[in-house]
Amino acid sequence: FKPSPMGTLRIGRVCLCRGPYVIRIVAWIVVTFLFTPIQAGSFNNPSSTSLISGNFGAIDGVGKDSRVQYPAGVLFSPSGDELFFTDGTRHTFRVFKIREDRTELLAGIVDVQGNKDGTLDSSQLNNPRDIDFKDSSNQFILIADELNHRIRQYDRGSGVLSIWLGNDRGDRDGEPSAVSFTNPRSIAVDMGYRFAYVADLQSIRQIEISSGVTARLAGFNVGPTQSINGNGNEARFNNLNFGMTLGGAFLYLTELTNTGGNIVRRVQIGNIPSVSVSTILGNMDAQGYADGNPVLSRFRNARGIKSDSKTKPSCLYIADTGNHVIRLYDISARTTATIIGKGGVRGGADGLGDAILLEAPQSIDVGTSASTIYVGQGNSGQTVENGFYGIRVVVDIITPSPIRIPPTFRPSMAPSQTPSRTPSRTPSRTPSRTPSRTPSR
Repeated sequence: FKPSPMGTLRIGRVCLCRGPYVIRIVAWIVVTFLFTPIQAGSFNNPSSTSLISGNFGAIDGVGKDSRVQYPAGVLFSPSGDELFFTDGTRHTFRVFKIREDRTELLAGIVDVQGNKDGTLDSSQLNNPRDIDFKDSSNQFILIADELNHRIRQYDRGSGVLSIWLGNDRGDRDGEPSAVSFTNPRSIAVDMGYRFAYVADLQSIRQIEISSGVTARLAGFNVGPTQSINGNGNEARFNNLNFGMTLGGAFLYLTELTNTGGNIVRRVQIGNIPSVSVSTILGNMDAQGYADGNPVLSRFRNARGIKSDSKTKPSCLYIADTGNHVIRLYDISARTTATIIGKGGVRGGADGLGDAILLEAPQSIDVGTSASTIYVGQGNSGQTVENGFYGIRVVVDIITPSPIRIPPTFRPSMAPSQTPSRTPSRTPSRTPSRTPSRTPSR
């Protein structure tokens, strides 16, 4: 198929249609090009994975002999030699020492729910979730201790776990002694280590790290549970689903809506109390699995989300837990793509490209470069060894371009590609009106 310079669509020398019909066909191409969802396996994935700590249980040890059930949060050390993680359902905080290929317990007692400060032998946690570094030296790590409704602080130098912020369950801001949370799940610290951001069940707070003073960005843990976009106090959240990351001037969060959907919300920070909250991915009323345009993208219980602000600031990595895949959203191109795993297929297969299988990826962090990520996988609801658990390292990730024109209709739109084949006997119908630029897709 080739368009003529006159707006007449031809197959070779045969005129197929003219005038407004050409406009309709071009419109069909544009709509299909922009809004058709792209399904799994839509590009050749050269990535490779390997299990670095895994299988069901809660045992320290070397390599794959170690055991982990539910890595709810993973945190890669900038030094490149340690990967910290929480094991939520086993109530522990642990580290994988990359050079030694060894997993060690840092805080908490396996299978003991509690709320005690102290060192390794005495500290207790209760369903710890997300983690992040508190300071530029990376000496202190903040832990969202969900069922204790507190933010805990681990000192890597002394090995002491302590309470940083939080009291009993509540919804209060202000001075450190007054602050209360309801099921804090996600935490993110800005690159200047000035502010920490905490997402609990239905609200987002901003904490000045030097003083501990807390202010509300959006949402409340009291009142109706709804997913509503808007500014500041107008915005509402239903169930912030364990994932939050900072990217530039925005926070990105995964959420389960009150109407059965799974979405990614964006919160513009910096202008309290007038921050804007919007939905950028997914559907308010439905879950599923589809890539492509963000309006038609679908997720199923997506949890972990991570932006690499240093090397790929326009990309978000999303752990799509219910679909057993890692998705990538290119913010500038406004497209989503599956980059690891096969949608709806559970497994624990390492290897190359399309052979890789995941089961219920929960958490994600970026390594020293954007081509390496660490994924925590495991199912908190399983109590027997009938699944695939552990932490996987994925290398050689590329940023795909998931959008493509349907193969059933591929017109050449550039005038330079349409040499003049108009018969000389119809000069009156072919005046020189060839466009001066290639129409944009």
